[in-house]
Amino acid sequence: MKRWLRTSRLTRDLYQRLYDVKHQREERLANAALKNDGAEVLADFQALMQKLGAEWYLAYGTCLGALRNHQFISHDLDMDFYLCPKLGVGIEEVKNALSAAGYRHHHDYEVEGKTAECSWERNGVNFDIFVLEEKPEGYGCYLFNRFPDSSYSHEHEFSVSLSMAPHITDKREIDLAGVTVPIPANAEDFMKLYYGENWIVPDPSYTWENALPSRKRCAKRGYYRQY
Repeated sequence: MKRWLRTSRLTRDLYQRLYDVKHQREERLANAALKNDGAEVLADFQALMQKLGAEWYLAYGTCLGALRNHQFISHDLDMDFYLCPKLGVGIEEVKNALSAAGYRHHHDYEVEGKTAECSWERNGVNFDIFVLEEKPEGYGCYLFNRFPDSSYSHEHEFSVSLSMAPHITDKREIDLAGVTVPIPANAEDFMKLYYGENWIVPDPSYTWENALPSRKRCAKRGYYRQY
C-alpha cells in the first residue's frame, strides 16, 4: 500500500509533501536531543566501550566538531564513531553490549553478510558506528548509496562505496562537550581527506558529495536491515 501511495500519479505528490513534513520534524527532534543529551549519551557509550575493551574513535562530523571547538556541530543530527575490530571485540560484541545496556538498535547496513555500519539510539540521541577494515593503503569503511545509473532488485538493496582514510598512527584524547574521548592521533589527516585542506573553517556549501574523491565505488551490493 505504501509503495502504491508513493508511486501513483494520484497520490505521490501528496505523499512526498507529508513525508517531507515528517522528516523535517524528526530532524528537529534529533538535533535538539543531540544538543541537550548528547554529552550524557557519549559519556555512557565511552564507559561501555572502555569496559568492553573496544578500540573506537570519533568519526566524520563528530570528530570535526571536537577538533574545531570541542562541541557538536550545531546542525548535526547524530554522532559518528569508528570501530577498529580486534580479536574478541568486533562489531557483534559491541552490538551485544549495546543491546544489553538498553540502547535501541535501529538498523544495520551489511556487506557480504557482515555488519559494515549500524545505527543506534538512546534517550533520543542517534549515533552510527562505522566498521573500519585495514588495507595496504590505509583504513576503509563502506558507505551505502543509490545511484541513478544502477538498478536494484528491491528497496533494501544499495550500491557500496569504499571510503578510504589514512592508517591510524596512534590514539589521542580530546574533549567533546565535556567528555574525554578518543580520536586518531592523525585525525587532522582524516579531516583534510573528507573536508578539504581548509577543514578547520566551517563551509556552509559543504555536502557529502564534496567528499567523493575519498570514496571508491565497489561492485559489491549492500543491504539494509531494520530492527
